[in-house]
Amino acid sequence: MDAPQNDKQVNASAPKAPRSRILQKQEWSQNYHSAAIYGYVFVVLLICAALWHIFTPDRGYSALEKRTLTAFPQLSWQNLASAEWMQKVEKYASDQFPARDAMMKLKSDVSLRLGETESNGVYYGRDGSLMQAMTPWEPELLDKTVEAVTRFTERYTFRSSYFLLVPSAMVLYSENLPFFVDNQAETSYIEAFREKLPETLLAPDLLPILNETKQSGERVFYLTDHHWTTDAAYHVFTSVAPSFGWKESRMDFSVVSNHFLGALVSKSGYMPASSDSILAGYDRETSVRVARTNGEIQSSFYRPEALGTSDEYLFFLGDNEPMLTITTTADSDETLLVFKDSYANCFLPFLAASYKTIIVIDPRYYSEPVSSLFITGGYTDVLFLYSPHTLAYNEALSILLVDEAEE
Repeated sequence: MDAPQNDKQVNASAPKAPRSRILQKQEWSQNYHSAAIYGYVFVVLLICAALWHIFTPDRGYSALEKRTLTAFPQLSWQNLASAEWMQKVEKYASDQFPARDAMMKLKSDVSLRLGETESNGVYYGRDGSLMQAMTPWEPELLDKTVEAVTRFTERYTFRSSYFLLVPSAMVLYSENLPFFVDNQAETSYIEAFREKLPETLLAPDLLPILNETKQSGERVFYLTDHHWTTDAAYHVFTSVAPSFGWKESRMDFSVVSNHFLGALVSKSGYMPASSDSILAGYDRETSVRVARTNGEIQSSFYRPEALGTSDEYLFFLGDNEPMLTITTTADSDETLLVFKDSYANCFLPFLAASYKTIIVIDPRYYSEPVSSLFITGGYTDVLFLYSPHTLAYNEALSILLVDEAEE
């Protein structure tokens, strides 16, 4: 005969009594009111956002993103039928969203707190700086560029040929790179490029010189931009000038901006720890005349009107130009031909004391044959000044330097 079950066993196996209708109704009422409150708050926020959007004028340009924002599209039967109009409206609503810049900064902060350290090819450094990533490069393009430079300097007669290849912040501040990120792509490119250049080109290793600038406490690169600073450029100039035969200018330096936010901010969406300062160097003794492609003449290497705008780096020479003709009051009859990217913009003022004429070519925009540069005569020297990021992925220099007669 089985032993009788105790009370606990009986209670555990017995079905639970249903909750009272009153208690169920109270819980349902609480949940309903909570859901209603959240719904009302959401609707109020939508209405406030809509009113804010209606009564706030549309912005035409975003200084943070450095781009033109979408305007409200015109409605037509044609684009409405193809759903094109609604796509443009969605883009417009996104671009003109109230407090868009604040939302982007919030997104950046949240992403960083979640451990994200790379956005659109830009790393967020451990010191709060932004650094442009360099992806693996093609050996064929490197060889093509070196061959074009070599043949060009052999084809035309120059007293001296110089090549300055400027390492980036990823190399100079490698200790600030996010964990598990290396700079091998760039360091290997610089080593391979300099190794393949002919001995007739003076191409010093700039890394030790820039490290000296870093050790002195000066910034080598901007916190928010991929360009090197005026301090770094001037340190390189004074270091190579004796061996290059350049005259050291008597320069006065002054800070022209303390609120510079560079291109890497808009490219990545990250907000840096602080903004940058822009330093300008002025030659005390040499005046210049800069002729632009459109015929505009300026009496300085600098464009003060760019200060306070969304792109203050245009203070250095202004917009990229296919060709600049610079004449100086230097006590010299020598001429210099420069092939460059924008890294040369803050470097050129230091050369004014050494040359009567400086012709500056940006191969990315110059469309004439290279032989046309020699129609009116030759040049004493030629300088190539580049960052690896331009040379590694852009064929413009090699295409320009190949003489059409040899193709």
